[in-house]
Amino acid sequence: MSVDGLMHLRQLADADLRLGSGDTVPLPGFDQLTVVETPGHTPGHICLRDAGREVFISGDHVLPSISPNVSLEIRGDTDPLRSCLESLDRLDADTHFEVLPAHEYRFRGLRDRVRQLKAVALERSEEVVQELIAQKNPTVWTIAARLSWSRGFASLSNLQLRLALSETAAHLQYLRTSGYRHDIHGLPEAVTLIRS
Repeated sequence: MSVDGLMHLRQLADADLRLGSGDTVPLPGFDQLTVVETPGHTPGHICLRDAGREVFISGDHVLPSISPNVSLEIRGDTDPLRSCLESLDRLDADTHFEVLPAHEYRFRGLRDRVRQLKAVALERSEEVVQELIAQKNPTVWTIAARLSWSRGFASLSNLQLRLALSETAAHLQYLRTSGYRHDIHGLPEAVTLIRS
């Protein structure tokens, strides 16, 4: 999908009501439906916790078998992976609740899945570090090309390729804000990793 193919997103309606963590959703019959703010996958992402029904609506933040894409975007969060990991930390409870994600299937075991997602993210960051060490003049592209992607990097095109590159940049930014220093060629100055 081209950038022009995404321009319709600019036409999306704004929210009629903005809610924050701990707010109750004003929905008749759902008096225990509360908001948990979970930025990371996208800015403004929320999950909904229904204590009465013991259900957790996880949206795109926690999926049962795949990891949500976390991308560094021009107008988005300046450190989306850190935001995602901090959001996951907020969900380390309600293990007996049924989880209703935006994709795939419902499941139980929120705490275990949260721990798995955090481990996967940190393993990917370690994979990025190994590529930074191995490559003489690394760029976002050369790092992404050497990472392990479920479909293989060579098969990615259009939107999937853009997401892979943006996700790699998110890991680089997370490493930079965590204190890791390294030169990255072709990375915007705002997220350049500088060798100390």
